Amino acid sequence: MWRARRAVVASAGAVPAAATAAGCLPWGSGSGAPAQSAGPTTLRSLLPSFLQTRWTTEVPVVSSFETTFPKYKVDIEVAGGLWSQEYRDKFQAKVASGESIDALFVPSDWAASYGKSGMFKDLKPLMAKQRVADLKDYSPGPLAAATHENKLLALPWAVFTQLLWYNADLLRRAGQPLPTPSWGW
Repeated sequence: MWRARRAVVASAGAVPAAATAAGCLPWGSGSGAPAQSAGPTTLRSLLPSFLQTRWTTEVPVVSSFETTFPKYKVDIEVAGGLWSQEYRDKFQAKVASGESIDALFVPSDWAASYGKSGMFKDLKPLMAKQRVADLKDYSPGPLAAATHENKLLALPWAVFTQLLWYNADLLRRAGQPLPTPSWGW
């Protein structure tokens, strides 16, 4: 049943849900197996507050998923903003307790750092079995950020580009060198 649950999460019909849900799969020291029951299997998710509102009200991804896959119910737990200490603390508490989570929204730097400890499952085999998203449709840079030791640990959902703007005249007047293409962070 646990493997079937993973397959449904990875092959969800709603692309935004699939991308995030497949991004991080169960971790922990416990068995991770859900309790057997006659009712639907519950998929547990930890999301920042902005996604909980967006995916339940604005763009009804959760209800669409549950309608498409009636054997599954999505349980969303909300924990502050994406990069907030509250979100990180809640994530780390779940890891420490061995509680399994089926979907987790993570900043890209978490993939490698938590991937080193084996908490995230390699998604390449799951991606090869499903037909919703093709890895060829992703840009290489974001995929590389979500990969550690050749294991795809998350699927990019959004990419944020940071730029540096400067006033060359002000730098010249201050006697400072202008940035060159060789500058790095």
